[in-house]
Amino acid sequence: MIHGLSAGASRARGQFIAVCFAGLALFLAGCGGSNTNSNTPQTPSPTTYPPNKPTAAPAAPANKGAMMGNTSGKAMTGEQIFAMDCGRCHKIGSVGTGRISLDHIGSKKDKAWLTVQIRTPAQHHSRMPPFPASRLSDKDLATLLTYLSSQK
Repeated sequence: MIHGLSAGASRARGQFIAVCFAGLALFLAGCGGSNTNSNTPQTPSPTTYPPNKPTAAPAAPANKGAMMGNTSGKAMTGEQIFAMDCGRCHKIGSVGTGRISLDHIGSKKDKAWLTVQIRTPAQHHSRMPPFPASRLSDKDLATLLTYLSSQK
């Protein structure tokens, strides 16, 4: 008698444990190795997973250090700057594809507040990325602020 079990119960317990270990070994054997059966799905290699992720680095922007902004050298309207720089996350009417609406922003916030929000959004406890002068020139910022302030 082991730990208060009869000989038959102890033998059954031992058999149960052996079956569990055998099942676990079979399960683990099926998880790895080189299976040549084409009907069995194979785990993708790290270089191909996820399959839609681009493998090449994105091309560098046209002007050094600029991630966004007017890189053409031509004067742009505030709406064009908004569509290009802000429209990924925000929208005003039909301009922009983002989910965060800035409709009537000009009647809600002044230029000083908007400047801080664009240049250093962390001061407003915002998760928006900053747009320093290296990303959005002072001239383009002024044009953008005029456009945003006109949205009443």
